[in-house]
Amino acid sequence: MLDSAKRNGATLMQNCEVLSIQTSSGRVNGVTTNKGDFSAPIVVNAAGTWAAEVGKMVGKGVAYGAEKHC
Repeated sequence: MLDSAKRNGATLMQNCEVLSIQTSSGRVNGVTTNKGDFSAPIVVNAAGTWAAEVGKMVGKGVAYGAEKHC
């Protein structure tokens, strides 16, 4: 799936902290991370354990929670 996304213009950002998400008219248009600012009309929240915190940045809840397994 990642290969297909990349072929269609997606960029995978790993090991970076999302500091804020910019929106306009209720739609995401960018993300600020500790690695810089990125314009993004579509953002996939794949933050795992931190998904709820990222969702809160745009006023959205996360329907499920990640669990830590030991």
